[in-house]
Amino acid sequence: GRGIDNLLAFFSEFELSPTDAAVILAHTPNIVLMREVLEETTRRALNGLLLGTLELRPHVARKVLRYTPQLLTRQGLGRAEEILLMLSSLGVSLRKIARDFDLPKLLTRSPSLLFRLVSFLSSDSVRMTPANIAELLKRKECNPLINAVVPHLINQDETGKRVACTESVDDIYKRMLTTASILRHEIGTEDLGKVIIAYPSVLLLDADTIILPTAKYLMEGLGIWKDDLPRVLQLYPFLLGYSIEDMERVASYLTSLGVQEDSLPSIFRAFPALLSMTVEDMEHVVNFLKEIGISNVGRFIAYVDLLTF
Repeated sequence: GRGIDNLLAFFSEFELSPTDAAVILAHTPNIVLMREVLEETTRRALNGLLLGTLELRPHVARKVLRYTPQLLTRQGLGRAEEILLMLSSLGVSLRKIARDFDLPKLLTRSPSLLFRLVSFLSSDSVRMTPANIAELLKRKECNPLINAVVPHLINQDETGKRVACTESVDDIYKRMLTTASILRHEIGTEDLGKVIIAYPSVLLLDADTIILPTAKYLMEGLGIWKDDLPRVLQLYPFLLGYSIEDMERVASYLTSLGVQEDSLPSIFRAFPALLSMTVEDMEHVVNFLKEIGISNVGRFIAYVDLLTF
């Protein structure tokens, strides 16, 4: 109708293509009735925020707007501006935000929920610095954590209401608080912030069913000393997310090669990454060692860690 034609003509003034307009309309069809507001928000979002504040290239700005049509509403634009202000307060420059962050995902988050995550990470429970929090938030590996406690605002049903999650954010924070306490006080992690930066999803692991049983296996099953465990997990926190069964297979494979069981603790203390490998990957290296004339592979491995190369 005439409303759609007028809208397409309006978008073309901002060099938005019919495809851009179709994507925006599919997400927010009621903007057809918001012409006066739309003119204001489009100028603020495109010319002000994306091209001006973030200094994006025009084609990048249009792409962001296409996948973040919430910016064309006053509420959505206001939320995006709050998020940029929050990241700036953490010491992240606008240039780094534009370069390092996934803007469509970032700008569709709830500022209040993102602030809650930042507050949790900087609290006495975790003690991360603002710089480390900023580093964490931009990493792709942090997406599962962010998605859990700062879900996308675009996750809505056709009525515009938020789709219910299987677990409430409050429940997730209770579990994260317990996990942080276990890692610091029972495991003995000195710098929990470094562990979280390396493996953000560690906060989502259940302490009673995953972390403590894994720690027990590393000590009792593999012979890693309790005093050494924090250093091993500080270097390679991903171990907490691996299944005990997979680590048992690695240990069994090494002993099948002739590695003495009493040598396993020192090997895994020095090279914890071994526990994350598959037997298939290790077999390739073992076959190579045999091809170059090493007959006693087990003894060789006990002195030189080549399986991780």
